Amino acid sequence: MITLLRISGTLPMHRSKVILLSFNYANHFSLANGYLKAYAEKDPFIRDTASIQLLDFDAEQHDIRQVLYYLAKEQPDIVGFSCYCWSMDKILNLTRSLKQLDPKVKIILGGPEVGPAAQKYMMENPAIDAIVVGEGEVTFHELLRSFFGTGTSLAQVKGIVYRENDRIVNTETRPPCANLEDIPSPYLTGILRPRDEVTYIETYRGVPTAVLSVMKVKIFLSSAFSRRSGYKKKSN
Repeated sequence: MITLLRISGTLPMHRSKVILLSFNYANHFSLANGYLKAYAEKDPFIRDTASIQLLDFDAEQHDIRQVLYYLAKEQPDIVGFSCYCWSMDKILNLTRSLKQLDPKVKIILGGPEVGPAAQKYMMENPAIDAIVVGEGEVTFHELLRSFFGTGTSLAQVKGIVYRENDRIVNTETRPPCANLEDIPSPYLTGILRPRDEVTYIETYRGVPTAVLSVMKVKIFLSSAFSRRSGYKKKSN
C-alpha cells in the first residue's frame, strides 16, 4: 500500500493488492466487505490500480497461523479487517504478526467493535495504521485514493483515526451516507453470491446511541474490575 513506512506516503506504481478479511462462523461471509469492494470499484481508477480480494475465514476453525501463511504468500499492500466482538482477539494478534512479517503493509480496521473505541485501539496496538469510524464505503474509497496518491491527504479523509509517525490523528466526523442508492449491491455486481441457499440483506443502518452505550458499559466494567481487583495489565 504505500511508501509504506509512512501512512501518508504514496503507493508504488503497480497494481496493488488489497485484501478485505473477516472471521465469521462456518459458511457465513461478510456482507460489509462486499459493500466496501462494490463501492470502491465504482471508481475506474481503483479498478485499474488495485485488485481487491475478499477473504472469509472460519472464526472457530482457522488458526491465525493459517491466515498469516496465506497472507505471506499473497503479499498484500493493504489489509482491511471487518471487526466484531467474536473476532477481535484473532484480528489483533494477526495484525501484530503481519506487521512483523511485513512492516510496509498498511493495516486498516473498521466495524462496530473498533469504531466507537478507535483511539483506544490505536494507542494499544501500534501495528494498526488506521481505523474507520462509522460507515465505511465512502471512507474506504477515499483511503485507497489517498494511499495511491491521487486523492486528498489522510488528514482530509473524514471518519478515520490514523497514525502519523508517533501521533494519533482524529479527522472530522463523517456524516451518514445521504443516499444509500449510491452504494452498489455486492450481489448485483457479482461480488457476492449466496452460499448454501443463504444470503444476507441490510434493511437498516445506524444504532449510534445503543452502540455508544454498550461501549461505555464495557469500558466502565473493565475499569471497575481493575480498581476493585487490583488487576494491572502486564507490560510487554
